[in-house]
Amino acid sequence: MSNSRRSTHNQASFREALVGRDYSCILSDTKFTGCTASHILPQSRPEYYEEVLGYDPRYYFHVSYGLLLEDKIHHAFDRGEWALYPIVFGDNTNKKEFENKKQSKKRLME
Repeated sequence: MSNSRRSTHNQASFREALVGRDYSCILSDTKFTGCTASHILPQSRPEYYEEVLGYDPRYYFHVSYGLLLEDKIHHAFDRGEWALYPIVFGDNTNKKEFENKKQSKKRLME
């Protein structure tokens, strides 16, 4: 599991940028004070970034590599209890119906 509470300049800036972008957990809508700045891919596995992006970004604290997640959801994410799955849209898919969708907190905690 990652140590998401570490206090570094990079982590603090990363959190600030995610709070500015998301304000609350992107899944449960919990206010940022109950959230952790989470990396989509583990910083400890740079090969994942290279595999997904096609290159090693060398700086893993860019806001586009993170999510603001409620603490419990973040820990479940770190333990691999849930994952992000990319949806590839065809020409006939309405992308709007998938944008900015949040699940209820109750549904996520079941």
